[in-house]
Amino acid sequence: MNIVCAGDCVIDRYVDRHLEQCGGISFNVAVHARRALPMTDSVHLISAVGDDDAGRRLLARCRRRVW
Repeated sequence: MNIVCAGDCVIDRYVDRHLEQCGGISFNVAVHARRALPMTDSVHLISAVGDDDAGRRLLARCRRRVW
């Protein structure tokens, strides 16, 4: 099976808890699909990200494949 998630990837900032984490609907769906499906299935994420610190963090997280 091939799953393709297209849409937003963002950094969620929780100011009151001093917490930042990768998020966004498409990012979260891709993460949960990867965790739920066998490794023989493919999960892909298509999103535009900025050329800034947040964008670099998102890309680094995806490249590490820490799903």
